[in-house]
Amino acid sequence: MCADGSTFSFIVRRGSSNNVLIDFQGGGACWNKEMCQGLNTFHKVLGTIKFLDGITTQRATTLLSFAGLRLPMLTDSLAFGSQVSVADWTYIFVPYCTQDIHLGNRTAEYGDAQSGEKLVMHHMGAANVDAVISWVYQNVASPDTFALTGCSAGAAGVLMLEAARAERHYAGGNTKVVAIGDSPTFLLTDDFVQNCLPNWGIECVIERALNIETSVKANADLLLKVWELALTHYPKVSFGIYTSADDPIQKYFWWKMGSKTKWKRKMLSTIEHLQTYANFNSFIAKGTTHCSMSFDVASKKANFPTWAGSSLLHQFPGAWNCGAECRLSDIPGCDGITGSGIVENHCGICPGASWSCPNSGQLFVCRENVTKESPTTTTQKTPSKRQPFISNSDRQALWFRLVALSVFWATHWPDKAWF
Repeated sequence: MCADGSTFSFIVRRGSSNNVLIDFQGGGACWNKEMCQGLNTFHKVLGTIKFLDGITTQRATTLLSFAGLRLPMLTDSLAFGSQVSVADWTYIFVPYCTQDIHLGNRTAEYGDAQSGEKLVMHHMGAANVDAVISWVYQNVASPDTFALTGCSAGAAGVLMLEAARAERHYAGGNTKVVAIGDSPTFLLTDDFVQNCLPNWGIECVIERALNIETSVKANADLLLKVWELALTHYPKVSFGIYTSADDPIQKYFWWKMGSKTKWKRKMLSTIEHLQTYANFNSFIAKGTTHCSMSFDVASKKANFPTWAGSSLLHQFPGAWNCGAECRLSDIPGCDGITGSGIVENHCGICPGASWSCPNSGQLFVCRENVTKESPTTTTQKTPSKRQPFISNSDRQALWFRLVALSVFWATHWPDKAWF
């Protein structure tokens, strides 16, 4: 289900090799009426999906060029370097229509105190992801590689969690599990975790995906602690993140969450901490760019294709950065001393004992009885029936852009069927 109650749908491009790539669309997130209304384009999956049938390579190329869209994974044979191509992989595109970073499990009602108007949002991203993953598990019994990619909100947490679930599902076989996120918004604040995140209802979603009891504080440290759990309990999974050093979109959502600290300093501190785990890989590029589609900007960066290709091949390439602008040791700490590496907490206290404000946060725990899976089993749900939804109120410019987005899959396989 999408945020407006319409039907969720996803797209599958069957490949000839025994490899799977699942790509999660981004598109912001919302946790109050004003933000959700401003992102109403992403409250549904538009009916442009139907234009996939019968589209030729020539027409797709023309529409893509018109819209200025790139999906290098399917249009650039060297997107992952010369060592690997995903041209013959089964490719699944997961649209984003719930505004909950693909993890929500709750319907929220947002009101306006002055006008009295209300907005109902079905933050049901987790159920949609279950439908996609269940289809993959049912149709690809034992892939050589199970890869997850995503852009922005499609990389903020769902890749890490679904990689953990896949590692359990394919346990005992030879499947390599890889997750590479592009420009994820992965920094939180105490205020957001305690007052806004509950609107999405993700507590039990995280616990089920990791298959462990989280029992961490509901504060700004939350996502870092979840990352630590995933990296520790799933050491065979290759996890990776790409980001630019001064990403304006990540900074914007950091500000919307109520941050009082420097985003860049916190971002570098977080990534450098996660990099102490052998199965975590990172690529920090110079600049102020943010993805529109997975790796559309990143693929143009020097050294990125080689790094990403190595990640996709499960070779654990480790860390790459752009130099002085992309290292915590080369920028001022919160004490004003370059190289101190000292980072303030979210209350602006320097140095902070942790990211969070002192004594902040109750436990972030699932209040339901969650049945833990055995290492070789997984719960599967019946995929949602894919019925395109189209609205007559869609603006013409947006319509053409999404048509182009929908048809890019045909650029390499115009003679094969869509499913």
